[in-house]
Amino acid sequence: MEINIGQCMRKAHDRLGKKPTEIADQMGLLHSNYYHLMNRKGATVDTLYKLSEAFGITMDEFVRLNHEAD
Repeated sequence: MEINIGQCMRKAHDRLGKKPTEIADQMGLLHSNYYHLMNRKGATVDTLYKLSEAFGITMDEFVRLNHEAD
């Protein structure tokens, strides 16, 4: 199963009302690197963990966003 991390990130932003810059700051990333991550096809488990933590949801909830209709 392929997971589109960028799609999950965009849905989490929409659902939780958190700005990309806010999440980038929580993760300690440059804003440009965060936006690059949103457009990337793959990510490590560590990155998934940090993203879900920054959004305040579980990794499972984050990954399930991949399968939700827009």
